[in-house]
Amino acid sequence: MMKIVLTLFLFLCVEMGYGKEKNEIGTLCDIDTINKLEIIHYPKYISTNVAMSAEQLMLRYTYKFEVNDVQETPFRDEIIKMLNVDYFECKCGNNDVRWGIRIVSEKNKVCNLYFDAFGTCGKVNDMKVCFKNNSIMKWVKNRIPLFVQYDS
Repeated sequence: MMKIVLTLFLFLCVEMGYGKEKNEIGTLCDIDTINKLEIIHYPKYISTNVAMSAEQLMLRYTYKFEVNDVQETPFRDEIIKMLNVDYFECKCGNNDVRWGIRIVSEKNKVCNLYFDAFGTCGKVNDMKVCFKNNSIMKWVKNRIPLFVQYDS
């Protein structure tokens, strides 16, 4: 029931004008020149008393995946495609953040993405957003199954 309510709220937030114009992470974060990628995760099967913030996630994450030279990895094209996610600025409340992604470009431009266990809403840098077709979680499930092994 909670998933239905959350999905309905997200739909209304995006479709009825609470969200602003559509943006793309690839443009904001210079992902074509990405140098370093870090993905952290706090599993949804671990309960918390209150919704976890981005700061708490940084202190309490369970899993971390890091690629130090994305340009040289054989997964470069996959990573760039995975990070091309559209987002909408949203006036949503605080989310229970379970995923964090740090993107560092070759020009040392840093982008921080955070989102909930469903990949629907979170933050890009310090802006509250909702994501459209978040392909990041799908890529992680396929390439790093340990991250989500017990979450299903």
